[in-house]
Amino acid sequence: MHPNSNLRIIATWSQTFDNMNWYLMPNNTDPLDQIWFLEDTLLLSEKEGNDVIIIGHIPPGDVFSMSEWSWWYWALIHWYSNIIWGQYYGHTHYDEYHVVRSYNESELSSGTVWVVGSFTSYPFKNPGLRVWHLDPDTYHILNFN
Repeated sequence: MHPNSNLRIIATWSQTFDNMNWYLMPNNTDPLDQIWFLEDTLLLSEKEGNDVIIIGHIPPGDVFSMSEWSWWYWALIHWYSNIIWGQYYGHTHYDEYHVVRSYNESELSSGTVWVVGSFTSYPFKNPGLRVWHLDPDTYHILNFN
């Protein structure tokens, strides 16, 4: 929990769904029960009236994340979209965002995943850093540098 607020920050350990992690070959669905942890924590957050921000390294749905894990993740994001105020990831070396499409076609989206560049530089990819400025009451993005 963030001090003096109702904000819960949940960090996913994205190495458990990295498709380049060869240790996942025996169990590539949810090693270490990350999805169950996320679901239990989101359920607890909803019951306690918490707002949630999710952070991690590899964004779900990225070409480096296992698709089965991503499907479960997106289902949870859709289900708990009423309490999730932000998702922040890195890894791709690009400054981008992903719109989380809703399962219900009458709804526009279930959220946004903000992806920032990386400190490390690769050919044709500049190093980057992003600082987010959030409204302390609503957790909406006010600005970023």
